Amino acid sequence: EANTYIEDISLIGQDTMKGEISYRVLAKESDDNPYGVMGESQSNELTLSIETKLYMPNAFTPNDDGLNDIFGPVLDFTPSSYRMLIYDRSGKMLFQTTDPYDGWDGTLNGNTLARQGVYIYHLEYTSYSGVRKVETGNLSLINP
Repeated sequence: EANTYIEDISLIGQDTMKGEISYRVLAKESDDNPYGVMGESQSNELTLSIETKLYMPNAFTPNDDGLNDIFGPVLDFTPSSYRMLIYDRSGKMLFQTTDPYDGWDGTLNGNTLARQGVYIYHLEYTSYSGVRKVETGNLSLINP
């Protein structure tokens, strides 16, 4: 008889997913074994690659209401290297970080809130599989 096991990995290591997951099966004799044998056996380890994702939103509202106050990527893995830059439309850099969990709060030099409008993000990161990726796009800062 074949046994099947399906696992929802969406909640495993949400902030530290490395792009792979490993399994090992441990079999133990039950307490009511008719032969009185107590033992366990362990399988070889199986490691599977999984697809990780990085999503960049296109707008945020830095108004301290607790919703979309910080601009940054939504990740399900931790990049091995990372750099995000934010520019205004004239090309002036307004923000930069190398921490994938640190985002732009919409301020200029940490003081004044930037004007509502369109800004540019530039993102460089290394995926879990070692591939260097570069993304550039627009984001809208909305002051409700």
